[in-house]
Amino acid sequence: MRVASTFFLILIHSLLASFAVIFVVFYFFPHEFYFATPAYAIAFAAFFLTNYLVPAGTRFLPFKDTYLQTLVVRPVLSWLITGIIVSMASAWTLAMFDRIYNRYTYMKAMDEALSSIGVDGIAPPEPALLAKAFNAEPDRPEVPFVLTRASRLISIDLLTPVFGRYNKAFLNAVDRTALLKRFSKFNARHRIAIGNDSSSLPRRDPIRFLASVAFETNEEKDQQWAVKILSDLRQDDPGAKIQVAMWKDELSKKEPDYDSVHAFDNLLSSISNTDFTSVSLVADHIFQQGLDHVSSLKIALQSKGTTDTERCQYNDDIVGNYERIILLRRRLSSAADLVWWEPPGKLLLYYLYLHFGNQTVNIGLDEIKMIEQCPALKTRLQALYEATAFRSFQNPDAWTQGTPLSPAFNGAASVNKLREWLKLGWHD
Repeated sequence: MRVASTFFLILIHSLLASFAVIFVVFYFFPHEFYFATPAYAIAFAAFFLTNYLVPAGTRFLPFKDTYLQTLVVRPVLSWLITGIIVSMASAWTLAMFDRIYNRYTYMKAMDEALSSIGVDGIAPPEPALLAKAFNAEPDRPEVPFVLTRASRLISIDLLTPVFGRYNKAFLNAVDRTALLKRFSKFNARHRIAIGNDSSSLPRRDPIRFLASVAFETNEEKDQQWAVKILSDLRQDDPGAKIQVAMWKDELSKKEPDYDSVHAFDNLLSSISNTDFTSVSLVADHIFQQGLDHVSSLKIALQSKGTTDTERCQYNDDIVGNYERIILLRRRLSSAADLVWWEPPGKLLLYYLYLHFGNQTVNIGLDEIKMIEQCPALKTRLQALYEATAFRSFQNPDAWTQGTPLSPAFNGAASVNKLREWLKLGWHD
């Protein structure tokens, strides 16, 4: 009986050791240890062999003899201590299981997604696979990067049906109820860029990201949901305010008037001049989109003027906003870092540069016709395009730099970069 008792104690202790190794190590190093089953076997075998079968190790583990004697001589005490340890381990497992399981799910889903991308870095992973990872760890940046890059690489522009369908498939596979409950409040970090810092990883606001995906399905029901979610849950987020205002303008399908244009102008001014924390906002792509959006509204509004003065009344504001966008992008963009999560496809200024460089034919023609209502504006924009300081932006790659579509992430580089990110942020 005592022999059987001792044997079961040894077995339980070996299992506890392997349990501790797999859970603790995986919790802190999921990128190295997400294949849990082999770790159980290795930990169990290593503990069992070194402690009970191999007559070595006493020199390095002086408590080994005392430990084994206690198991044999004092079985009642050993069982009592083992019971306490098992109870504590069970309680800890119940408390931490969801987080550990989510990390395992995330690592497995992302590993499958990255494997499906291929060496060329172009093949898009299944949206449902990305949604599975997103459900597990919604505030990590890998899924937004992959989804943004994949959905745009498979689309000629943002209006092609395949772009909306890809985002719709992802949205349908996301557990929106659980996400909204978990992240109804979110403290966004001011540092949003991802570079060579190996100490931590910025977290993305999953509500803002998911709302953008919903709006990009190009289905009115999802777009209305996106506006409502941001309006309800991100009332104090300056970036969300700009986003909601732009979306409402787009959904209204109304011609811009003086009141709507100046209301949006005042919104940008009030947000960007609040305090020093707004530096992170004005460096964000959403603020650049806001500047570009209000410039488009002013181009449309002044094109309806009946006199030369009215048709050119906002020229200084329009050119000033465009200069500000280019200055921000020139100062902040980096070939290797991810600074902005949104490629330039939503900026009219980007298409103006393509137009002046004869690199596009059909995109932005309506806006070009509006600009031509004021020849002085077109002349100033042409001068902006030809300015020596901004000449690098005549190359479309300069606009994608610092975004998921940057040439720095082409080919295997994107997969390698994502695998580097998967090593970060688990201790935050």
